[in-house]
Amino acid sequence: MRRTAIAAALAALFPVCSLAQTAAGPSSIEMYGLVDLGLEHQDVGAASVTRLSSGVASGSRLGIRGREALNPGYAALFTIETRIEADSGAMGGRNPLYFCSTPTTCPGIANPTSSTLNNSLLQAVFTVNSVNALFDRQSYVGVVTPIGAFLLGRQYTPGYEIINKYNSFQDSMSGQFTQGYTTLAIRANNAVHYRIETGGFAASLMYGFGGTDAIRSERSTSPGSGDDFMGVNAQYVAPNFSVGVAHNRNKTVTFAAPTEARTGQVTTNVGATSTFGAVK
Repeated sequence: MRRTAIAAALAALFPVCSLAQTAAGPSSIEMYGLVDLGLEHQDVGAASVTRLSSGVASGSRLGIRGREALNPGYAALFTIETRIEADSGAMGGRNPLYFCSTPTTCPGIANPTSSTLNNSLLQAVFTVNSVNALFDRQSYVGVVTPIGAFLLGRQYTPGYEIINKYNSFQDSMSGQFTQGYTTLAIRANNAVHYRIETGGFAASLMYGFGGTDAIRSERSTSPGSGDDFMGVNAQYVAPNFSVGVAHNRNKTVTFAAPTEARTGQVTTNVGATSTFGAVK
């Protein structure tokens, strides 16, 4: 599929105003967001379309995050962040130009019309938040302690953190078609996340207990760990350079072995930056 943003300059990209709590001390609650809307032309060979598209540069979003100071060295925090399709106001969408109506329009899937599952999988891969989850982007709560932070919920994965941080375009989609985002687990559901930062070093360790957006009963059938996720990263940041490495992997259940949890997608990402005067 060839996708071209023909008028990126038309994208309206701006932060939503922050509403910070005025109570004394470091405790706060903040509303934040971003709206990105542009004109795109999409061409799949036999068909094409020109339309408004949300998230040409970065995904439109609206979120609330809070922090409550506890004892010295401790704090509680949370983040909930919803996706917004600025062209329609919906939480999900950005559908492909075509769906799985006939075998000839479903590349890579053999005879898709014979399988409802294949149709569902295709839509899940090529659409964004197809189940309209309210807080699809992030939804977690955590506590910061003197020995690190512990976070629980739907979160960005350690691998995504590294590839995003060391990508020149960061999370701007207009420059990432060759960055491997379509083959990287960006977020993990039901995740337990530990983070620590000390001096110039930082590390992150995550385990996700699975559960897809569309089906929440997977773990009640064998194998219960069939869609678990694991990720880890490590970084070092100095005044003039930084380097990071991350490893993600998940388990999967195949049609060939429906009762076994096998190794699924595995990715390793390495990134670095160096500053030479005004050049980075």
